Amino acid sequence: DLLGIFKEFNQMVPPAGSGECCEPKLLQYAFEHGLKPIQMAMFWWGESPKEEIRHHLHFYPACNGKCKPILHWMLPADVFEQASADAYIYNKVEILYEDQELAVIHKPEGMLSVPGKDAQQPSIYSWARKQFPKATGPLIVHRLDMATSGLMVIAKTEFAYHRLQEQFTSHQVQKRYVAIVCCKDKDMAQRIKDATKMISLPLMPDYLDRPRQIVNHEQGKEAITEYEVLGSEERRVKSKEFNSAANHEVQSSNLKVQCIRLALYPKTGRTHQLRVHCAHREGLDAPILGDPLYGNVKADRLYLHAEAITFKHPLTGKEIHIERKADF
Repeated sequence: DLLGIFKEFNQMVPPAGSGECCEPKLLQYAFEHGLKPIQMAMFWWGESPKEEIRHHLHFYPACNGKCKPILHWMLPADVFEQASADAYIYNKVEILYEDQELAVIHKPEGMLSVPGKDAQQPSIYSWARKQFPKATGPLIVHRLDMATSGLMVIAKTEFAYHRLQEQFTSHQVQKRYVAIVCCKDKDMAQRIKDATKMISLPLMPDYLDRPRQIVNHEQGKEAITEYEVLGSEERRVKSKEFNSAANHEVQSSNLKVQCIRLALYPKTGRTHQLRVHCAHREGLDAPILGDPLYGNVKADRLYLHAEAITFKHPLTGKEIHIERKADF
């Protein structure tokens, strides 16, 4: 299939049309004219496309699937190197419940659920392998985004893994998240409070810019989220604004943002489901505070936390309910 061919050769052959992207064109122009690029940034101008989530005057990196591969040939390697997460993050993992079959832990924000491209980067999987050396199961039953904190179930035996997987697949596991979303104004905040408390938007991967997800009513998979308004407040956050007159970014350390605290109940488990449902204009049109992919207000973290989980014990059938409040 074409996707398989792309995955196999994407390190050797740039994707079709890569040279039409603005970044390679600008770098080629600099090369031809003997110029030395100092810095380059790309921001979105205008309304967001229908499927994707883009914010006016918000900066975005090169797409992972089309433009970024060719940039690896045009820019120094240190441009793409990322500092590995500090090992101290392992000490921030909390065990909230444990028996012979499973454990329920709290994953801190900024930690992967499973190893990524850099195998040395800390993950819950690598932590669990050291923490439970006698475990025979695959350990990771479900995942949280790296930027999301909260509860995860760890299967210590093969039996527990398969039984828990059945519960997740059949939507028997109940999960509650808490999030703080950013509203454009008080009127939008009121609309969210008055609206029906359910979002249904089909999602699919943006194959040219993973891990981003897009809304697609023809090819997307069903994604349903219910929500409850817990309160509203004004927050002061550090952010960056674009001064069109001065033609550069300016710091705005006391930006007031109208925020709403929500309880989110995902009825399906699509990638980035809660983040897209909050941010997309057909959803709440209110991105989660600090969301680097779909948001428009920067913060010290993504304000999304998996707060509670309820499931049946794979061996005894007894209902287990665990809660761990957010740190925000």
